[in-house]
Amino acid sequence: MVECEKPVIREPKDEVVGIHGRLDFFLSYDGMLDRSCFDYKIDEDNISWEEELLLRISTLSPVEPRSWITELKSVSSMIFPQREIDAADNHKLQAGFYSIEEGFPAFVEYISKDDGFMVSHQIDTDEVKDKIDDWVKEVSGYYLNNERPPLETLIINDVGRVTKNWRVEYSGYLSEYGFENPMHYRQVVDKWIGRWNRVLKRMQEEKSLTSDNEKALDEMRTYFETGKLPTE
Repeated sequence: MVECEKPVIREPKDEVVGIHGRLDFFLSYDGMLDRSCFDYKIDEDNISWEEELLLRISTLSPVEPRSWITELKSVSSMIFPQREIDAADNHKLQAGFYSIEEGFPAFVEYISKDDGFMVSHQIDTDEVKDKIDDWVKEVSGYYLNNERPPLETLIINDVGRVTKNWRVEYSGYLSEYGFENPMHYRQVVDKWIGRWNRVLKRMQEEKSLTSDNEKALDEMRTYFETGKLPTE
């Protein structure tokens, strides 16, 4: 059974705002309830290859029924190696919230949109529960007191690379950062993210750096010291 875009809601309580979300996929497998008909040696001389394949798949299939949540994310082939190492923090919080509320294990699965490679990470709810609660309390304080939260940095470190900041991209105060919409934000930062990541990759591969590479490193150092993007 597959259920898509299932709503997940945590109602507001104790001066904490509610959360509304939609998980990507809720998957349920009924299991092989009776395998007795497969508990014999396959007579390969008397069945077709299709029948043999069906019997072998059935014999090797899990018996116990199970249900789980899958959050599916597409990334570029440049970002995919990062996601092979670990899921992004915001995706962990998202899937972890769904797992806690629904009471089923959750996975974040990434697919590289350039070549189709996939990787899956199961979310440890013990790891993310306190982070979710702390984040909701923080956001609730700003919302209930009608205060604007502090502005975030536009670009952040992420497993040896730099990436856009999802807290900026989906902020309700995006105009405060000087952007018209999420696409405008991405257009501005993607150029610098790509430039700096190319240099970081060369360094990881222990390749020599050109004068332009050195300039890019200086730009990146200056940005993380001042929070200001380079001027054209």
